[in-house]
Amino acid sequence: MKFFGLVLGGLVVVGCGARSEFEDAVVRAGAGGKGGGGSGGLGPAVASSSSTTTGAGASGGGGAGGSGGIDLLISQSSESFLEAETDVAVSAKGRVAAAWIADGFDGHSFIGAAFSDGGASWSQPLHVDTPEGKDASDPVLAVDAAGQFYLAWIGFHRDAKGNPIDTSVYVARAPANAQSFGPAVAIGPAGENDKPWIAVTPGGAVLVTWINFDAGETRLRSARSANGVDFTLGLADHDVTGTKFFQHARPCTAAGSKRVWLSYTILTLNAGNSALLTYSDDDGASWHSPALVLSKTKDVAHTDTACFAAGSEVWAMFGLSNDPLSETANPILTGVRVAHSSDGGQTEDGLFTVQDGSNQPVLLPQMVGGGPGDLHLDYYRGMAVDDPAGAMVELAIDRANGKPLSSKVLRQPIVFQNKRDSTLWLGDYTGLRVAGGITYATFADNAVDGKSHIRFIRSP
Repeated sequence: MKFFGLVLGGLVVVGCGARSEFEDAVVRAGAGGKGGGGSGGLGPAVASSSSTTTGAGASGGGGAGGSGGIDLLISQSSESFLEAETDVAVSAKGRVAAAWIADGFDGHSFIGAAFSDGGASWSQPLHVDTPEGKDASDPVLAVDAAGQFYLAWIGFHRDAKGNPIDTSVYVARAPANAQSFGPAVAIGPAGENDKPWIAVTPGGAVLVTWINFDAGETRLRSARSANGVDFTLGLADHDVTGTKFFQHARPCTAAGSKRVWLSYTILTLNAGNSALLTYSDDDGASWHSPALVLSKTKDVAHTDTACFAAGSEVWAMFGLSNDPLSETANPILTGVRVAHSSDGGQTEDGLFTVQDGSNQPVLLPQMVGGGPGDLHLDYYRGMAVDDPAGAMVELAIDRANGKPLSSKVLRQPIVFQNKRDSTLWLGDYTGLRVAGGITYATFADNAVDGKSHIRFIRSP
């Protein structure tokens, strides 16, 4: 497996989103993958409620479908043997879209997707075409007020050694009620581009953020479009010294606010990792500088961040890990923290550690807003890597102080696996939305047939 490499004073730093999916797929086709351990976890025992029920379509374990819930595998097709790394979006009318990376039987990767009206039944998995016959990875989704879904992802060729080259960021649109995405649009020039995220701004613009590496420089790129086709490039942060490495830039918005926020991580040579938050007051066209440093410690994990905003308040989530940067494994998290700003991201006035009472390490946390006054997180949890009794968990916490309000197991068992060359690979992130008190989640379930497939859960 090969990653983009950025040399920071002799240290080679790798971008984990745009690896060679071709080489990973070939290795996963015949590998079981073994992993190292992890220690720590989400805090000491605390008061919380939990439930595990079996829903419609569940197989090979317990899910959170329950009464009025839905629990289905949605990604399996005749074109792929394994599917992982997924996102989900839900329109105001309850229409759902999901997307994922699919490892094809030919050793190449492509983007798979499906649609549903409410989640009870799904379209057959789609093969989303990437221009020039490129391999594909890192699919993410957003939906606008009209119910149109937008899909962003990375497409790339590979050289003779399997390294990704000519990588491009693509966006495709699915009109409301459509059963497929339209033609892909490339944003900016091909090069060393990595890990997009996408959102629809309060002004109705489609906003995409990603990382670009070029000639020793790291750029946190943004691009916005009024129609989802014609994009204008922007720059949220950059480094020309060769000592900083940005990653995991994720936008968020708030109803009734014109401000757009962006959470991300930065690795600085000889200074460790930091989590940052910046904002835009012109609908994502330009960004405030300098960004607010939320945490400056070597324990900040090289994994996805998330932010949520309500009015002038904003919360940003990031993980903690002792694991070194690796091109072969996701970091095992020893903790998850959420920072708070009450003045729109100008200053930080709160920082709490997420606790679910398990004291177990976690993988791939996501965070979204829930009902009034709470935040919802989901993540994989297990005793150690290769734990066959791991679980996908949803935790609701109080926005004011981070205390747990409720927790539930969305799926168990799941093998707690972080190795990228394993057929049990869970991906780099999962999909989570909460709307009208209902959880919509997509994630890789690797406990069905020895390979990961995408499971959808709707839980009341």
